[in-house]
Amino acid sequence: MEQLLGQAQQVAEGVLLYRLLAERPPFDIADLPWPEAIQRLLETEPMPLVQVNPAVAGPLERIVGCAMSRDVAGRYQTAAELAADLVRFLEGRR
Repeated sequence: MEQLLGQAQQVAEGVLLYRLLAERPPFDIADLPWPEAIQRLLETEPMPLVQVNPAVAGPLERIVGCAMSRDVAGRYQTAAELAADLVRFLEGRR
């Protein structure tokens, strides 16, 4: 979202994770004109990942949700924080 508002300091790791796990983008904007696409991105929430891929219920869903949080303070502040949670998940420590 920050990219749309001209505040590009945040990286879209959460969107990339969502796309990898859901095998689709979090927002369906492909056929929309730019103004409508931007409005949808700013005003709507993506479909919950667990509804697209039930296999991600639990810790992985929480990790992606945190990474995609609209609230910058609620998001991972660094890629290293996100990576640490993903490693803990993969090692079964979450």
